[in-house]
Amino acid sequence: MGRRREIIGPITVRGEVFADADAVAARFNVTRASVMKARRDGKLDSLGRNKAREDLVIRGRAFPSTRAAAEAFGVSAEYVAQAARAGTLDRIGVGRGASAMPISIRGKRFKNAHAAARAFGVTPGAIYQALHAGRLDRLGMPRQGGAGAKPFEIFGMRWPSMAAASCALGFGPAYISNAYGKKSAAMIARIREAAMAEGMRRSAQAVQARLRAAERDMGGAHARAA
Repeated sequence: MGRRREIIGPITVRGEVFADADAVAARFNVTRASVMKARRDGKLDSLGRNKAREDLVIRGRAFPSTRAAAEAFGVSAEYVAQAARAGTLDRIGVGRGASAMPISIRGKRFKNAHAAARAFGVTPGAIYQALHAGRLDRLGMPRQGGAGAKPFEIFGMRWPSMAAASCALGFGPAYISNAYGKKSAAMIARIREAAMAEGMRRSAQAVQARLRAAERDMGGAHARAA
């Protein structure tokens, strides 16, 4: 003969009295084990009150669990969990075209998250995380209080920090730091190419400045001679 189930009651939840744990479970759509655990932990009044998780906000809509989000968008709970880990929650339920969605960061428009990620030296997931958090325009920006920044020099050109050099060369503020931190040959090659182009641009500007100065001097000499 099986062991007789222990009957505990009455049980009061938020002022409502129930005969036993089974009645509470049926009322709040939870398991009997959940009721017993809540009773042991002194959390009976929290039954049936699912709080929205801060990490499960999809396009402004908060969900208490991956299962709730999955049911809302017609996908699996595992798919939602993977999207949360990858920082791509805002792509759930918007179709395959999400990967082609243009990304705008500080006024600069990119074809998609992958293009923006390459420009800023981060992963596409980081782009989607920033989009999800509403901080795309802060992506790659140096943290406040960067007094300890070290000067960066390449091909005879010097900047007060890697972030400053990175922006001057047309990358995101963290690109150079990430490139050297990861020791990425491809990223460092891009930095060198951009630095060479910047050096050539500066040389051309210097030549033009000297020519303009020479023209002004010649014009002044002619005027004095006349």
